Amino acid sequence: MIDYYKTLEVSNSASASEIRSAYKKLAMVYHPDKNPGNVKAEEKFKLINEAYQTLSDVDRKGHYDLQLAFGFDENINYHPPKYRNYSPPEKVAKAPRKLNNLYVYIILGFAIFIFGGFHFFNFMEKTAAESFYEKAISFYEKNKFLEALENLQFSLEKNEELAKAQFLYGKILSEEFNKQPEAYLFFENAVTYSEENIPEYYLERGKSRDKLGWYHQAVSDYKKVLLLDSEIKETYLLLGKVYLYKYLDFKQAEKYLKKALEYFPNSYSANLETAILMQKLNEYDEGFDLLQNALEIKPNDNRAFYFVAQHYLEFENDTITACNYWEKAYENGLGDARNQISKFCMEIDKMPENVEQSFLE
Repeated sequence: MIDYYKTLEVSNSASASEIRSAYKKLAMVYHPDKNPGNVKAEEKFKLINEAYQTLSDVDRKGHYDLQLAFGFDENINYHPPKYRNYSPPEKVAKAPRKLNNLYVYIILGFAIFIFGGFHFFNFMEKTAAESFYEKAISFYEKNKFLEALENLQFSLEKNEELAKAQFLYGKILSEEFNKQPEAYLFFENAVTYSEENIPEYYLERGKSRDKLGWYHQAVSDYKKVLLLDSEIKETYLLLGKVYLYKYLDFKQAEKYLKKALEYFPNSYSANLETAILMQKLNEYDEGFDLLQNALEIKPNDNRAFYFVAQHYLEFENDTITACNYWEKAYENGLGDARNQISKFCMEIDKMPENVEQSFLE
């Protein structure tokens, strides 16, 4: 193996600058231009150049030094080992101790017990609520309304979301005790808690809103009823009355009242309300016929008397007959007739003073 250090005439510990200086010095001596035709000088120059190329390159010099130190064959391709950077071993977390199987079973069993107990308790509460509701129905059918309310209270304490109990509670308060604000809250709960859209719930909530003066919301409920079940025919009458008396929308009132009259030709209310509408539309003949129907269904009705009087005054121009009917209306308890009598008739002093009912009641 050629010793490049000896070739350049430097020691094995020579620095890069010493190697470069030695190379330049020898290269000038053995350069072919200075030794033309001298073969030995040419070979020496090539060897000097080879030595410099090896020793001036850090990687090649390191490789060469190993070969020179350990006598490696220069024809063997030597690849120095690649050393990995040392890093301390990662700390491995200790695996948690496995719980004893008995503890696992105890915890699992306790969880199942709690879960099952909760659902069982919930089931029993709902069952009790249904039982109280059935008792309330029985009392309601016997007209024992206080007892019915008491059982409904128990039922709702067990299951507040029992929609049918909320509904019946509201219905009793509305129909039997005329407590409309309280009834409305129960109807509202019935609609909210019901899993289905039950038209009767919307109908009763609409009636409650109607009585409370919430006419827009009442109309919304009535129309919802017709969307769910157009066979609930009283809804047409309710809608017609709201449009007639509250909105003064006679076109919409006619649409619903005539539908109501079609379904209930023998209904006092359907005949009377449609007759009043006909007077508003100046359809006096049709209105008068309907008023006569109403009086046949409900004789001595003060509201029918009042509007018959209006017919004679406005259409027949018959004040005497009109006064006779107003007097009948007044005698049967309609206080509004007194104003007409005082205005158009002569016998107001003969009328009793304790009549206060309004024809809109």
